[in-house]
Amino acid sequence: MAAARAADRASVKGYSAESSFSSKNSMAAARAADRASVAGYTSGSLRKGTANESVRAVQDRLRSAGFNPGVSDGKFGPRTEKAVRDFQRSMGLKADGVVGQRTFSALNGTSRFAQNTKTQAVSTEPTTGRPFEGMARLAREHGLTVTSTTGGKHNTRSKHYQGRAIDVRTRDVSKARIDAFMADARAAGYTVRDERTRPAGQKVWGGPHIHIEK
Repeated sequence: MAAARAADRASVKGYSAESSFSSKNSMAAARAADRASVAGYTSGSLRKGTANESVRAVQDRLRSAGFNPGVSDGKFGPRTEKAVRDFQRSMGLKADGVVGQRTFSALNGTSRFAQNTKTQAVSTEPTTGRPFEGMARLAREHGLTVTSTTGGKHNTRSKHYQGRAIDVRTRDVSKARIDAFMADARAAGYTVRDERTRPAGQKVWGGPHIHIEK
């Protein structure tokens, strides 16, 4: 039995008697890399003071969702903690600044990275009210400003008049935040029109914005 186990260990590329982690090509290292590639993987909760690749993944997802954690350096510092708390509040979660399973799930479900996971985005449609309310809620979750819902002057037959559209300000907003919002809006089933420049032939245009409708 001992000889068989020794043979098994020797068959793993990178194995040494000193440590099964002694080579970057070892089986242990490969498994660790696989785990690190899974969004939200952790053996426990992530909190201030943690430093690993899972923290870096969380930082990327926070930024995609419109919350600034600082540099994606894999270090869970004060800025990352604040971004986590702000994100948790926007999602109705306990704002404790600790990334547990519920916060992981929310980050995977609301960011542009959701297309690469099996997590389904939570519906933004309210159980009561008109469609524009769900759209406006999604915009606020991304830290964006809604400039028009049902009021104002719009083009003929505009869905704004039906309570089925909103406009979102893009001025002074980062491209990453706008891209993440548009991706999430499409994932939620909304039609998205990028009107940061005036569409050809459009008579009424209120300046650079993103138009969302249902």
